[in-house]
Amino acid sequence: MKPQPLKLIASLIALGLTTSGHALTTLNSTYTGWYDNSGLHGSANPNYAAGLFYHDFFVFDLSTVPSGTVIGATLQVFNPTDGYSSANPSQSFDVGSVSTPISTLVASAVGAASIFADLSAGTLYGSQSVSAADSGQWVNISLNSGFRTTIEPLLGSGQIALGGYLGEPDYAYIFAASNEGTPANLILEVTAVPEPSTLALAAFGAASLLAYRRRLL
Repeated sequence: MKPQPLKLIASLIALGLTTSGHALTTLNSTYTGWYDNSGLHGSANPNYAAGLFYHDFFVFDLSTVPSGTVIGATLQVFNPTDGYSSANPSQSFDVGSVSTPISTLVASAVGAASIFADLSAGTLYGSQSVSAADSGQWVNISLNSGFRTTIEPLLGSGQIALGGYLGEPDYAYIFAASNEGTPANLILEVTAVPEPSTLALAAFGAASLLAYRRRLL
């Protein structure tokens, strides 16, 4: 039995409009660290403690993530056992943008108080309440649309740095005793951009449908 033209053309259009959907990608941090309020930072120290006198940072390489639309993003940070210390029952851990160049951020520094300040001065991307109950647990910080829009042009080729700090600092700290054995993760949900050949197939199907209908008139 010969295939019906309309069904064949409709199949071409449907196939052409089908994309690879969305995928979850988990990236391990390439660098982590902290700056104290005097601007001290050691490049060999991966500890990412945050507190009244410490702001931390996380760097991720986006070169392996295919281009697309980011529809979800989560920063996942491990809080070691006894990693929380505060007189308050909980602390807000805030995450934002960083304007310091990454090559400068990850290098050892003395007296770089401006970088300490920069790590808490950027656009807010997310916030999460952390308490003693989170010691020995992963802390998940959902990142907002501002972050998702920022990283989309960087997918496939760039890097991103995030600064972390306590939203209402007192004599407290979180993520103490963190080290290279517990890197932070960036979890991205990305919808792929259709390949040119896929779009061309859909266009061919639509043109064929229009031509077929004209022949019927």
